[in-house]
Amino acid sequence: MSFKSDLTGIIRLEFKRYGIECNADKMEVDELAARYCEMLKRHIAPVRRTVHLSNEIHGSLEKLTQTSASELLDTALEARDATFELRRLLSNGNDVTRFLSKRIKDAPETQRVHDKLLWDYGMYHFHLSKDTDSTGFVRRSDYLLFAIVTQDHVYFVDVRPHHDPKGLQWVHQDLLTIVHSNWPELISPHVMRGVQGTVLTDEQKKELRRKNVNHVPELGNQAVAPLGWGSTMAGSSMRCMYWAHKLLHEIRRHQSYFDAQPSDLLSALESIGVDTTAGAHFELVLLSDLDLVDSVKAHLRADHCYSKDLCNMGFAVVERTTRLPIVSTIVYVDAEGFSPSSTRTCKN
Repeated sequence: MSFKSDLTGIIRLEFKRYGIECNADKMEVDELAARYCEMLKRHIAPVRRTVHLSNEIHGSLEKLTQTSASELLDTALEARDATFELRRLLSNGNDVTRFLSKRIKDAPETQRVHDKLLWDYGMYHFHLSKDTDSTGFVRRSDYLLFAIVTQDHVYFVDVRPHHDPKGLQWVHQDLLTIVHSNWPELISPHVMRGVQGTVLTDEQKKELRRKNVNHVPELGNQAVAPLGWGSTMAGSSMRCMYWAHKLLHEIRRHQSYFDAQPSDLLSALESIGVDTTAGAHFELVLLSDLDLVDSVKAHLRADHCYSKDLCNMGFAVVERTTRLPIVSTIVYVDAEGFSPSSTRTCKN
């Protein structure tokens, strides 16, 4: 029983499911977990979201209809239509992968996989075309939509040309200014108290980004940390690196607990007919692979559950033969004082 081995197997299968080749043998499990998180971060889960449009994007969309050159008008109008199509798809919870960068299919051990716009500004870029090519992605377009995507909301920041003479399309700092002026609530969690931000030109910002150096800009006279948490010196996502370390900590903690085979755990399994004569066997699985009712999910994510953090990261521990998730409760204090510790399996 090795939860680390289970995690490696899970990640390999997930990369395969997403159509990504991954040589997991070349990576330690913590690095593999970070790359897995980056893959999930770069994709957008197809769930219903509320879409918000900035004040500035209305002007940008209007300009698309005013393009004078006839040979450019068709692509400009297509970009406008694609923007509203994306709005519809995201509102309805449809898959929008085909509008994203083709590089999300790159193997995670390659340098090309780094998405520095997302790591720094926390922004996705969508290609504004409607025709899908042989790769399954829309044709690369003359215009891009820049947007911030959260679990429940999407914020359309601006529509801009794909190509910039100076190659600054990915670092224009006025993108952050738009976010700050339209949705200050997205900025406020990243404000750094007692720190002074640095004002840079876009050219200077581009050079820092190239060297994987994080920058704390000044927005509204406040220093603001990277909305996407920034990059490591290797160009990887700082947020995903943190996530991976936290996941491995939880896995080590659970390995120790389940290796100990505590008596209350064995008793709970015996009560549902599991033979524990030779000990019990457990497995780490993806929470999404379990067909659980909402009440069971609530138990797994409750404050008193030993596996709360693990479940919030998308994983659970199950008894191998029954595939029942284990809800381990620890001693906690409530209004009545101390409640006894207990362990139980959780049925639907």
